[in-house]
Amino acid sequence: MKSFHIAFAGVIIQLVLGVLVILGVGESLGWAGLLLALLGVLTIIYAIIGVIPALLLMFKRTKKIGAILSIVFGVSMIAIPPNMGILIGIFLIVAGVFYLIKERIR
Repeated sequence: MKSFHIAFAGVIIQLVLGVLVILGVGESLGWAGLLLALLGVLTIIYAIIGVIPALLLMFKRTKKIGAILSIVFGVSMIAIPPNMGILIGIFLIVAGVFYLIKERIR
């Protein structure tokens, strides 16, 4: 298993979660529907931001910077108050640490 597989798994899970939240908006009325729509869009934005370190982890020349960015993005996604990026944040941190430990062992 490669580190970018872990990061992309987090991105896919986050995207599915965002789409499910947006699909749930149809049942809600008024401000609740608006709030759910905003949370769904925010969740999808976090997933799109998570693609950047995942792509950097794919290529040989950018793996180290991708691992560092993955950890930084993961911590920042968990620390930002709405906490809609906690899932992708955990996956990015695990992917970055996984690569750095794997590289240290070699």
